[in-house]
Amino acid sequence: MDLLYIGHPKEAMDFLDQVWPEGEERKGLFLIEFKQRLNSSKEWKRIRDKLYQIQEEKALWTIKVGEGYGQIKIISTPTEATVIFDGERKGQTPLSLSGIPVGEYTITLDKLGYEEWEEEILIFSNQVIEVDVRLLARTDNAIVRIWISPNEKANILIDGEYVGERSLFLKNVPQGEHTIKVTKEGYQDWENTLSFYQGESYIVTVDLKAIPEKEVLLSNAIWIPIGLLLFLFLIWV
Repeated sequence: MDLLYIGHPKEAMDFLDQVWPEGEERKGLFLIEFKQRLNSSKEWKRIRDKLYQIQEEKALWTIKVGEGYGQIKIISTPTEATVIFDGERKGQTPLSLSGIPVGEYTITLDKLGYEEWEEEILIFSNQVIEVDVRLLARTDNAIVRIWISPNEKANILIDGEYVGERSLFLKNVPQGEHTIKVTKEGYQDWENTLSFYQGESYIVTVDLKAIPEKEVLLSNAIWIPIGLLLFLFLIWV
């Protein structure tokens, strides 16, 4: 972000004294490429509000966001949190995004069993912004064990969100109704909607049923006599 200043207001010096060049108040025109990272600073919002206030009261300078593209790298603890970047779902952590136009954006991280995290960040030209978030576990969680038979690789989804591929132990399932679905190639899908309550422990047993071979072969078997009858009919005619 480039900051274009006309003059040298003392009010801003109180907040940005380490990045302002030496100068005399209300004199000079200068351009600063603002390299200091403010996205992760707790003071950024207070600084930003103050800068806007100075702009409105003094009209001494303007903010020029500038042009160009930047990058962002998002990681979280735990991983595999859903990333919503300015209202659009982009994937799961860890995640890197490039070619982002310079400007201000909203990032939201969401993961089953954890508090939603949301923050505004600034993308600078030709810079990589790193966002490292430690998600907080929700306090209204239930404990759920999911046992799958046969105990082989299978896809487990809760409310449509992938959570694992084998029998697993989940400590942070929010209370309420949740739909559990288990899929495995060669087996019938298993799905059930269950209610969980805060502080309670649950065991969900999933017994996958293999798809009978005769059902798989049925479609092929039925065409043999039909094809034969059609062939005999054509010869007869």
